Amino acid sequence: MTTRTIVRCANCNSDVLSKDPFVDLMDKPCPSCGKQILAVVNCASCEVTILSQQPLTQLVTKPCPFCGGAVTHSINLTVDMIHIGLRTKVKDPNLSRPTVETVGGESYSHKLKRWVKIRRVIDRVRNWYSETVTDPTSGEVIHKTEEPLGEHTGHGSAKKR
Repeated sequence: MTTRTIVRCANCNSDVLSKDPFVDLMDKPCPSCGKQILAVVNCASCEVTILSQQPLTQLVTKPCPFCGGAVTHSINLTVDMIHIGLRTKVKDPNLSRPTVETVGGESYSHKLKRWVKIRRVIDRVRNWYSETVTDPTSGEVIHKTEEPLGEHTGHGSAKKR
């Protein structure tokens, strides 16, 4: 069961149902009056979530449009997910290219239109290429390649045109 919060538009004074107004309504038009929402704030006095057509910098100095109290407005930030990735390179000062490159973490797949976990190792010393792409929710392996680096051709910028 999803909980929905009642938020109020400062322009038309209508109530709008939203699961997460900071994500659902920010930079979008109000469903009732159609005016662009530039800020989503909470009133500390009456605890109403306010959809405003004014920039946040103008809202901080004004009283709440519903209770009239001189209140400070606070912003609630909700982070659903942070995607982290790590790249490493091992370099030999005598060589122009890194001897080992690794990529690990999450990457956005434009083909699948979602975030996936990726682990890639390019080892030029051992002439080895390894890449595993998995679905972070199910753990299913989407793609797995393990082959000598010399055979790993025709990928990325090396594709034939």
